[in-house]
Amino acid sequence: MANTSIREASRLTYDHIKNSGALDAPQWQVYNHLFQHGPCTGTELNKALHTGKGRAMFHMRAQELVISGCVAEVGLKPVGNDGSTTPLYDVTSRPPDHAKLAAERARVAANAKKPGSKPAK
Repeated sequence: MANTSIREASRLTYDHIKNSGALDAPQWQVYNHLFQHGPCTGTELNKALHTGKGRAMFHMRAQELVISGCVAEVGLKPVGNDGSTTPLYDVTSRPPDHAKLAAERARVAANAKKPGSKPAK
């Protein structure tokens, strides 16, 4: 069940992000889905948003939004029978911090250039 206090606190942020174009298209899809249906796991995001073309990478967009501050890991959801868990993501009342997001993208790009590393998607 969605946390209504987060929903009420973040409605102005949601409207600001929507109207300002602060997020790129995949990030907006994740943010919008979390606002409407959150909290969700990365797997749930992939299932809900993937169109069937290419790899579903919406879980990675959720992680970017966590770094930017407009999404948070709000808990853990049990998966399987072995006691393992996966993070639950939901929106916050904070707008995205683009400096943090840019720094993370630079870090990922630098790691992708290292010998033996896979290219970033």
